Amino acid sequence: MVRLEDFEAHLKHISDEDWNVLFQFIPRIESADTFGVIKQDSPLFLQVIPSKIVNQVMDHLKQMQLFPVFEWILWRDGRQLAYDTRANLSEIPLKELCMLLTVIFRLDRFNEGFLVSRFEDGTMLRILKEIRSRVAIN
Repeated sequence: MVRLEDFEAHLKHISDEDWNVLFQFIPRIESADTFGVIKQDSPLFLQVIPSKIVNQVMDHLKQMQLFPVFEWILWRDGRQLAYDTRANLSEIPLKELCMLLTVIFRLDRFNEGFLVSRFEDGTMLRILKEIRSRVAIN
C-alpha cells in the first residue's frame, strides 16, 4: 500500500511492462458484452458478481498499487467524480485519476455493484484511457 504523499514517486517506478499490461485491457473492455451479473439468493439479498475482465483489471491495478492510501471519504470532489458518468477527466492529473480509482473501489464496498456499474457506464474505460494518455512508455 502506498500512502498518498509517496504516490507520485511510486508512479515513476512502475515499469513500462506493467503499464502495457494495464493498457492491453482497454480493447478488451471496449469489446466486452457484460461486466457482471446479479445473483439473487433471496428476495432481500442481491449479489453482484463481477465478470472476469473486471476482476482481472482490478487485480492488476492492485498489483501495480494504483490505489493510493488516503482519507478518500473526505475527498468530496472525488466522490462527485465517481458518481458523474460524464465528468471531464481530461484535465485531472494522473495522481488524482488514481485517487478516483481508489474512491470507486472503496465505494463498491458500501454500494455493491458500484464498481461493475462504473465499467458498464464507461467510466472505468475513460479513466484508463486518460491514465494511458499521461504515461510515457518507452
